[in-house]
Amino acid sequence: MHPRSKHWHLIGYVIVRRSDISDVHITRAMRGAGCWTDRRLIMAKVHMQVRSPLRLQGPRRRRLHCTRLENPDARNAFRCSLAEKLWGMELSLSSPENTMDQKWNSISAALHEAAAQTVGYKSKNHQDWFDENSETIHDLLKDMHRAHRATLKSPSSSSTRQQWQRIRRKIGRFSHQRTHR
Repeated sequence: MHPRSKHWHLIGYVIVRRSDISDVHITRAMRGAGCWTDRRLIMAKVHMQVRSPLRLQGPRRRRLHCTRLENPDARNAFRCSLAEKLWGMELSLSSPENTMDQKWNSISAALHEAAAQTVGYKSKNHQDWFDENSETIHDLLKDMHRAHRATLKSPSSSSTRQQWQRIRRKIGRFSHQRTHR
C-alpha cells in the first residue's frame, strides 16, 4: 500500500512455467512483519517433483589416450599394430559373404584394439587437494574466522578488516593453486 495515497500496488510475483501452473497450490500475501512496513511477504506453496538424474544405460566406453600419438615412436607402433591386425583380417574382409556392416564392425574392432594396445586408455587423475592439505586449510579457516569475529566486534577498525581480507585472499590463492595444477 502506498503510504500517502493508500492505493495497493502489486510488486511481488511468483513466477512459474505455464506447464507447472497447476503445481502452485496456494499463494498469499503474508501480514505480520515485525515493524511497520508498506510491503508484504509473498508466500507460495508449490508441489514440486524432482527428477532423478539421468544415468547412461549400458557399458561405458573408456577413452583412448590419443595425445600419445603425437610421439613419433608411439605413432609408428600404432601403424605397425594396425597393419598386423588388418593383414590378418584381409581374407574375411574380401569375402563376399560378409555384409558391409560386418566388414565395418571388424575394421572398427581392429582399429580400437590396435589403439588400446599401443596408446592405452586415459586415466582420471582427480587429485583431492583438500585431503592432502587439510591441516593447512583448517588452520587458515580458523584464522579467517577469528579475524572475521574481530572485525565484527570492532567494525570501525581498519587493521582487523585488512587482516581478515588478507587471510581470505590467501585462502583463495591456496585453493586456486591446488585446483589448477
